[in-house]
Amino acid sequence: MIENQIYRSQHDTVYVSVYSAIGDRENQEDSYLICSSENAVLAAVCDGMGGRKGGEIASKTAISGLKEHFDGTLYRDSSFFTDIVDELDARVFFLTDQSKRRLHAGTTLASVTLNNGSLDWFSVGDSRIYIMRNGETIQATRDHNYKEMLIDLLQRGNITREQFEKEKNKHAALTSYLGIGGVKLYDISITPLVLKDGDLIIVSTDGFYNAVPMEQIAAMGRKSTDEIIHAVAEIWEGSEMSGRDNTTCIIIKYCVEADEK
Repeated sequence: MIENQIYRSQHDTVYVSVYSAIGDRENQEDSYLICSSENAVLAAVCDGMGGRKGGEIASKTAISGLKEHFDGTLYRDSSFFTDIVDELDARVFFLTDQSKRRLHAGTTLASVTLNNGSLDWFSVGDSRIYIMRNGETIQATRDHNYKEMLIDLLQRGNITREQFEKEKNKHAALTSYLGIGGVKLYDISITPLVLKDGDLIIVSTDGFYNAVPMEQIAAMGRKSTDEIIHAVAEIWEGSEMSGRDNTTCIIIKYCVEADEK
């Protein structure tokens, strides 16, 4: 599924394209959101987990709460995210099934806001945000998983190389996510990034970035977001990865002029 949107303000234009696919899974546990309010644009992806549709419910719950807050708030800075993270976490944490038993579900969240030429971001879990400028790529967020925790402990000298090798097979386990019951670890922009004409922002779940090399997207920077999203969809669908995960990718292009370059 591919979707394209355009948001124009007095001084700039934001082009947004989305690709989302179920992959080889039984149901789609990814959810995404694109919306605008005055001069701000919000884009977000969630990758749910929980089994028996628990992950699907968790990701949709987080997206719904995010949209409610965005619609009811005059966005100004990254406090938009810190104001709502506890509420979103609680909404997912207390989800129940038809028998009123907790689902024990969770979801990642990676989200960006573009406001008058500035970019803010927030993430919890292992969905990612990339910023591409002039063919160069920066991963703006860290993965909140066991592997990154082990790497940090190793670099600090708190564990040995032998201990690292013994534990690294557990690397995919998340150390932070919405629904954990008190989010302590997340990534957030300290100050807004001033965007430049032609900047690309990628917001994606792990099912996408594990299959599509970011350098290939960066090399397409001069193309329109519609052309890029169709190209990366073809790359993902042609991937030889076995057991392809759900995938969602939002590609955003910031342009000072009215037309994409």
